[in-house]
Amino acid sequence: MADPAAGVGILAALFAGLVSFLSPCVLPLVPGYLSAVTGVSAVELERAPVRKVLGPSLLFVASFSAIFIALGLTATSLGGTELFQLNIEAQRFLDGLGLNFFNDV
Repeated sequence: MADPAAGVGILAALFAGLVSFLSPCVLPLVPGYLSAVTGVSAVELERAPVRKVLGPSLLFVASFSAIFIALGLTATSLGGTELFQLNIEAQRFLDGLGLNFFNDV
């Protein structure tokens, strides 16, 4: 099976991320997230020093990224083991049950 993401370049991925960030669904949420992360109210964000906002924001993004990179690496390493490869049909069945269960909850 061919990798569907093999032909996607880094610039295309960055552009897609920028477009999704600037979308009307995400951009209005930024001041709320910034005030939650930095402890500065949304009204004070315009007057707050850059260091007070930028430092905690970058730390939040780095921590969030590190957690999801670690989870991805763990899932990738577990998915390649013989235990999961030998029982792939059972794993798919259990995944389907889990999806149906959490969809109904």
